[in-house]
Amino acid sequence: MKKQINIANKEKAVSLLEKYHCKNYESADIEILNVHLKEINMICNKKIFDKNSLFVRSSTLWELMQPEGTKGKHNFHGLSPDEIFNALRGTLNPYCVYNTKENRIAVATMFVNKRNEKLLVVIELHAGLENDRFANINKLVSVYPKKNLDSLIKKMDEKDILFIKKENRTGL
Repeated sequence: MKKQINIANKEKAVSLLEKYHCKNYESADIEILNVHLKEINMICNKKIFDKNSLFVRSSTLWELMQPEGTKGKHNFHGLSPDEIFNALRGTLNPYCVYNTKENRIAVATMFVNKRNEKLLVVIELHAGLENDRFANINKLVSVYPKKNLDSLIKKMDEKDILFIKKENRTGL
């Protein structure tokens, strides 16, 4: 059975995320529906995403929601299911979109965690799936809070910044 999380339905999506928070299931690929990644292409006025779909490993979700301070394959960020949901929904109205290393895109959302840090969504382009390493999908690599995001953006090469809200551009 295909595993999916539909972020168009908050109650159901948060409930499914809670399941992955409570138990580290055997690593499986989960499709996240209604992320609308191709809309980021229009926002950035550049073709970044070939597909709207986004996939994530169940183990990645579990790790993102574990208490801060330790790590598995990814750092544990202590995120709640609500924060992950908000970050995924926040890709539709980003604060900033920029290139990172290793064929990845970071989408800084307008949503913040309990410490008032913006949540970033990192997506690997043209990735593979657990059972099909040539699948060519968009893969959620991480969601995490970022301190001092504006100072990071100031240090970036202009060509790596694909989009930033106009009202924020003046301070950079």
